[in-house]
Amino acid sequence: MSILKDGQDKLINHKTIFFRFNFDEGKNWGFGHLNRSLSLYKNLRLINCKKILLINKTKFTSNFARKYLKKYKIQFIQKEKFSYYNKILSKNSLIIFDTLGQKTKIVFGLKKKFNSKIISLEDNSRSSDLADLVINSKIFLLKKKRNKQIYNNFKFMILKNEFKKRRFYKIKYKKNYKVLIASGGSDQKQMLYKYSKKILPLKNLEISVLIGPGVKRSNKIYKLSNVIKFIIKPKNVKKIIDKFDIVISSGGTFMFECICLGKIVVPIENYFHQSKIINYLKNKNVILKTPKKSKNFFKFIKKTIYEIQIKNKNYLALQKRAYNFIDPFGIDRSIKLIKNLIK
Repeated sequence: MSILKDGQDKLINHKTIFFRFNFDEGKNWGFGHLNRSLSLYKNLRLINCKKILLINKTKFTSNFARKYLKKYKIQFIQKEKFSYYNKILSKNSLIIFDTLGQKTKIVFGLKKKFNSKIISLEDNSRSSDLADLVINSKIFLLKKKRNKQIYNNFKFMILKNEFKKRRFYKIKYKKNYKVLIASGGSDQKQMLYKYSKKILPLKNLEISVLIGPGVKRSNKIYKLSNVIKFIIKPKNVKKIIDKFDIVISSGGTFMFECICLGKIVVPIENYFHQSKIINYLKNKNVILKTPKKSKNFFKFIKKTIYEIQIKNKNYLALQKRAYNFIDPFGIDRSIKLIKNLIK
């Protein structure tokens, strides 16, 4: 009999768990895939089990892994072909795909040859029909899923552990408000510079930008280093968000982290798939309804600050709705589903 440490379970017939995801400097993939997989990796504590990250191989991901992922076991996937998986996998492996996509032949091969269990995160393609477990915390908003029982709910939003220790901070009347601008882990579309520049003329704002690990040194935001504060690759993102009154954020995982903390969120659509998710949250009145044209952004922020000062109760109500809309325990619920599958 094995003696299990606190928080560990026996893993039956699955000696290796692979966490398969793609990420890059923002050209095709955001850093949300990386963060979600790392959260599962850290929280899925199982005895006598190897855990391996399967990552797309590019110059960027190779350099990033050497610098930031030293403590993880990593295998790189050069091409999305079954032959690559065939070299790496063994019998009875468990594979957790973050955004599975159109990999029907690969999934079918993995299940047939290796008797693999497949878990799909944030995907509603036909490939996910072959998965043993599907967990979609937000992708289900994009279109209806075909006849398959899956877990479609914001309750399964996977956030970092640090968000479990959250506290509600209500916005108050003051002369100057602290604004954080964030584009996630990267900034391929120069969002940080574009929106910082637009609101710089407002004298009653203290502007900071969050510089993710994928933001290049050639980014225009560095031109503003003398007039705004830079927060570069913080160890604890939650503690950073807590310090700010308003957050201007792209529509990825970072936006949901801010909603979870009850912040006043100004959403920016950075990728086409974020549009429906942002509109859904706007209709639920948990984020602000931003103007469609970016040229009106300055007036919108100026008006928002004015309204916060004179209609504070309205914004406090929005904060409370946001805080109650997404709780930080989606990671625990997701882990429970995974453990139930593999026992």
